[in-house]
Amino acid sequence: MLKKMILFVGMLGVQAFTVGAQTLTLEVGTVPAVTGTIVEVPVLARNFNAIASFQFALTWDAGKITLVEINDWQAGGVVAGVSGGQARFSWFSASGQGATLADGASLVVLSFQARGCPGDSARVVFDTAQVPIEFTQVSGGQLQAIPAEVVSATLPFRPPALLPVQDTFICVPGTLRLQASCAGCIGFLWSDGSTSPTHTFVAEGHYAVAAENADGCLFSDSLRLEADTFELPGLPDTAVCPGTPLAISAEAGYPRYEWSTGDTLPAILATGPGEYAVTVVNARGCMASDTVQVAEKEMPLAHVFADAPVLCPGDSTRLQADAMGAETAMWLDAGGNIVRQDADAITVAPDSTTTYRLVARNACGTDTAHFELEVIHFEASAGADTCIAKGSKLQLNASGGAAYRWLDGEYPVDDPHIPNPTAQPADSAFFFVEIAGPNGCTATDSVFVAVADDPLAFIQPINLITPNGDGKNDALYFPNLAKFTRNRLTVWNRWGTPVFQKENYQIANGELWEGTHNGRPLPEGDYYYVLEIDGQAIRQHLMIIRE
Repeated sequence: MLKKMILFVGMLGVQAFTVGAQTLTLEVGTVPAVTGTIVEVPVLARNFNAIASFQFALTWDAGKITLVEINDWQAGGVVAGVSGGQARFSWFSASGQGATLADGASLVVLSFQARGCPGDSARVVFDTAQVPIEFTQVSGGQLQAIPAEVVSATLPFRPPALLPVQDTFICVPGTLRLQASCAGCIGFLWSDGSTSPTHTFVAEGHYAVAAENADGCLFSDSLRLEADTFELPGLPDTAVCPGTPLAISAEAGYPRYEWSTGDTLPAILATGPGEYAVTVVNARGCMASDTVQVAEKEMPLAHVFADAPVLCPGDSTRLQADAMGAETAMWLDAGGNIVRQDADAITVAPDSTTTYRLVARNACGTDTAHFELEVIHFEASAGADTCIAKGSKLQLNASGGAAYRWLDGEYPVDDPHIPNPTAQPADSAFFFVEIAGPNGCTATDSVFVAVADDPLAFIQPINLITPNGDGKNDALYFPNLAKFTRNRLTVWNRWGTPVFQKENYQIANGELWEGTHNGRPLPEGDYYYVLEIDGQAIRQHLMIIRE
């Protein structure tokens, strides 16, 4: 079956008759034929209940229309025989019950190639001389003939449209390219003498084109072009301060905008100097362009310099301003407080590292320079205050510096230039050390050494711990023990086996014993410990209770 082409609907030739309560109407559609195209002619049936079989024949003007395809009806099974300008059609119900279709349904549709010239016509008629028209229906279990009479159809020929449009516009300046076309045409002639089917227009006006096909049919068409002289109002050049966005707006109300920045809205924000270009497309697709030159005004530039950018505690320095183009200058500290206004330089002595700001202003805007003045602080320490037994030596422990100098005092140290010299004070005394840190900064700190006639008088013996995890008395802890620089603790079980030993207990890393041995809890019961402090010892019974 050939592919269906364009469907045309037109006037109908009609004849009707009645058999009993049923009336059958057989119609051939009359549709206009456009030269060079496919025209589809339906054979329609109306006003019937059911059809058991039919046969009929058609003939047509083969010199003006050529059959290219026959489409079957919805029930299917139509047998067609075609010869030249004639076709025979027959169908019967295989079930014997007949078939029904919607009123006005097509029995067949004939597709013709239209070859006649405009003004011609072609006849499509029922050929009763070739095949008698016969329709039957099932009535009372028997086939019953349905008589039919028909009137043939006439197909008028119309010229094809050579151009896709008749009245349109052309963008000026610009060009418009159109192509004339028609099925089977072999030559074209434009009103300006051009013979190409494709024509490029550059101005408004009225234009005509003629064409001829292989059958000698002549066609013509024309169009009128209106000029669209789309222009934009000029955008003025301008200048902005650095960093200040500038709104640039093209005329609003058009469907498309293309800025050199990539933006596609009527307005953009220019963020710097330069050329900004816009192309606007109106509703017809015509384009207009414009450019804006944006210059940059001068902004103030603020810079800060310091005589000494790094200070030791208590030192001062001078901050110098360099504010090119500024009309006013203001100094602020880290808290935003005004230090001084309209001064080229200030002298400051911060206690800690501080960031100062220089705010420079002019009519165009503000520029701020930040300068961090670093004050060197370092963790210099002479060590924690301590306690020793009378007649004992101790080792001092200063820290935090690169160099040390212990100051002369009542009791000398063995080497004043190291962080951990040895001393043996006869009485309680302060030891002072000067510690040198980074950037040449120094700090002085002191440590107090208490000399006790009887160290054991400061230590309270402990005879019970309850390591049950309640945070109360879970570990063996001696108040005031950390004041002495040296000690040794040993704990034995009741069989005399050491279960814990520690040098400098409660001093070295602060670890406390919670009644364990090798990481495991010891059983409840009696234990014994010896705590040695500067040659003296506390010997004490110890009980572990866990409940």
